[in-house]
Amino acid sequence: MAAILRGKTFDPPDLRRLLAEPPPEVRMIIEDATRVSDVAAYHQGLSNVSLPRHGVGYRVPLVGMVDGRWADAFFAARARSREFARFELDREKRTITFPREPDAPPTEIIDTLQRLDDLIYAANVIASR
Repeated sequence: MAAILRGKTFDPPDLRRLLAEPPPEVRMIIEDATRVSDVAAYHQGLSNVSLPRHGVGYRVPLVGMVDGRWADAFFAARARSREFARFELDREKRTITFPREPDAPPTEIIDTLQRLDDLIYAANVIASR
């Protein structure tokens, strides 16, 4: 039993092959449409670190795929707001560092981590476009 597709007749094996393998341009469109960045800060991995320009600070590891596209999105999102300027990405180590005030209350770190999460969310949105 043959099938007719766009005015052409195909035998079932040909039709299965055509439906199973989209052309390269369709595969690229599908890949672009399904590219979703899902990077997150691993708060439990927060650690103290010595920062060259700022003295002391924190380092937070990232989970997820931190590739060039995401790094570019991170820098673009960071440039949009002064409150994000304190966050530094180390793509190779997959970490973000930021300075802290020596006498800052513990609640400040919670607020800073929330701002970091906002920045990462914005980077994920930009990288997923």
